Amino acid sequence: MSSSMYHQWWHAIARAMAPPPKPDDHCSQSAQSKPPSPSPDKQYLLNLPPELRNRIYEYALFHSTCISFPNWLITEPGLLRCNRQIREETYSMFWSLNTFHFGDTKTAEIGLTGLHAKKIVALRSVRACSADVAVQSRDWLKYVDFRLRGLWAACEEKGLAPDVIKMPLKVTGEEEVQWVSLEEADDFEIGVGGFVVRKKDLMPH
Repeated sequence: MSSSMYHQWWHAIARAMAPPPKPDDHCSQSAQSKPPSPSPDKQYLLNLPPELRNRIYEYALFHSTCISFPNWLITEPGLLRCNRQIREETYSMFWSLNTFHFGDTKTAEIGLTGLHAKKIVALRSVRACSADVAVQSRDWLKYVDFRLRGLWAACEEKGLAPDVIKMPLKVTGEEEVQWVSLEEADDFEIGVGGFVVRKKDLMPH
């Protein structure tokens, strides 16, 4: 990448992530309704090749950790609301690149059922409750299966894939909590002592 293109790339990132300017309170109504056309030097992002724009979008929209929602209201980043063309190019990217985390299954159900079908289809990873509530017991395994079926059924008509929503399991012999989908939950069973184990670990060697 040339130094000039590199400069344009980072300049576009900065502009894309910056908050929109507040309207001047002293502007007239006609001035606000007819904003001046942006000069060419302010359209770096849309002038870049599509492959570079996609790299910028991914950089701006991807979160390395889960995006947590304290309630059912799911908000989009400002980048998706700043321009019609940019919104069309990034609409599914935000929903497909990230993992969304709800504090409990009820909040997850309200939040997910309120999403437009296009967003539901784009989703790739949702965690429906906190890992802290997972316990090693038969009741919890049954609850995980029950709630995953209910959450998927609530969004199935909108096109939600059955492997998108996951819930936590504490598994015997594994330090980290396992996040499992509806299909993956079938890989676990209750072993001796009432603890959750993988079915393959119950099979005779």
